[in-house]
Amino acid sequence: VRASELILRSIAALLRRSGVDFMYVPEVSDLYSGALLLDLGAVDAFEAHARRISKAIDSLNVSEVITVDPHTALTLTIMRRRGFLRSSVKSYLELVSPVAVARIKGLTVTVHDSCIYARDLDLWERSRRLLASALVQVSEARRSGRRTSCCGGPIEALSPFMSRRVAEERLRELARYSKVIVAMCPICASNLSRAAARLDGVRVVDLALVLSGNL
Repeated sequence: VRASELILRSIAALLRRSGVDFMYVPEVSDLYSGALLLDLGAVDAFEAHARRISKAIDSLNVSEVITVDPHTALTLTIMRRRGFLRSSVKSYLELVSPVAVARIKGLTVTVHDSCIYARDLDLWERSRRLLASALVQVSEARRSGRRTSCCGGPIEALSPFMSRRVAEERLRELARYSKVIVAMCPICASNLSRAAARLDGVRVVDLALVLSGNL
């Protein structure tokens, strides 16, 4: 099973154990949110894309959309705020019950907070509450929570070299607190994992894998 698939399965299992009723419709669920258009400031292209995405989602007559990554969560939230999307938007982190997580004793981690979850959506404390419910100890980095630092991923298209340097610097900082680094964004996880391959004993794991016990 690929890592990305295992993460999605873990999120689905956590939601089911939390009593959340949801469905997966590939032709709609797998549509790209358009986050990059938003990041690039391509206003006209984003609005056209937002109309297509919103029409597809609203055709399902669902009251809520559950997102599994921060970029999609923010992009769909902006679509709703601007009147494109009728359904409300929630991150899976908001729906997972503390009683649904696996219990893992003896594990200490440090968390690399997603910039979006920490600053735009104010969800960074939610990850701490869920980790505490899983009996996982968190060794907080100096730059964590709303003060989190970038993984370097967003600038990869412009400067792969700079992206790599930023990731290596961030990883060295995090590794001072724990050799197990928890990420909750696929871009962060990918960029930091490449940097971790050059550091002995350091591993980057997705939050959903920790909470579901799929380490």
